[in-house]
Amino acid sequence: MARGTTRRLDAVFHSALYPGWGQFRQQRESEGSIYMMAGTAFLGLAVYAHLMADQYPYPPPPGEQQWERRQDWTKYRNASLGAFGLVYGVNLVDALLFGRQAEAYRGLRLRAGPQGAVLAVAIGF
Repeated sequence: MARGTTRRLDAVFHSALYPGWGQFRQQRESEGSIYMMAGTAFLGLAVYAHLMADQYPYPPPPGEQQWERRQDWTKYRNASLGAFGLVYGVNLVDALLFGRQAEAYRGLRLRAGPQGAVLAVAIGF
């Protein structure tokens, strides 16, 4: 497997753990910062909305208006989780397709050990 491909898979793996980490591994700090901030913001909003929804009783007592507030906070939580999922997916595609490492490894590269045995062959396109 070409070294550029290995680095892309490494970036995808780290981006799967948390959005933006793979971009930092590819030395793309500005994109990584954007994904990390967006992912953290949406995940934080989802946790906050979940905690706010838990303040209202479930199931609601008869005739209570608080049920509507719980439903509103639940909608905010679901929307925030959906936005986090969107950032997560775009982040993974970005780490896989738009990395810079393929440009640095063009051509054939051989590595030889102390006795002349070939340790690795990397071919980049």
